Amino acid sequence: MHRGWFDRAIPILESCLQGLHEKDKFILEGLCCAYFFKGDFENAKINLLELKKLRGDDTNNEFELLLARTYEELGEKETALAEFSRLVKSFSGPEASCRYALFLKKVGKKEESKTIFKRILKDARLSPKFYQKAQRQWIDIAKSEI
Repeated sequence: MHRGWFDRAIPILESCLQGLHEKDKFILEGLCCAYFFKGDFENAKINLLELKKLRGDDTNNEFELLLARTYEELGEKETALAEFSRLVKSFSGPEASCRYALFLKKVGKKEESKTIFKRILKDARLSPKFYQKAQRQWIDIAKSEI
């Protein structure tokens, strides 16, 4: 996976999802990532929805964000907007907000996106240096979009 050999990883991960490990969330997370980063968004969606169902109320914001991004890649605009909008309320750090703002801009909602980018920058200015350093990528994107 770290080498980008998703075509090799997928069959291995799928073979692991059998028997005792049929509902193993950790293996399914790996499979979701492999499909997403391979660019097979349809299979990523199928597996992300299965992961969401398995987790129930025990959500993981990283995979919720991956699902929103999958909807975006599949062109499911309304579903992506709803997922991003819901996710930014609970996501720690500016990544989800930044990705949401970029998507809003992409679909022509430029004023809404600008408002979010400004909020990211305001929050960053009020945050400690370690936070600013850790979130530099998203802060820089917000700066470039204003």
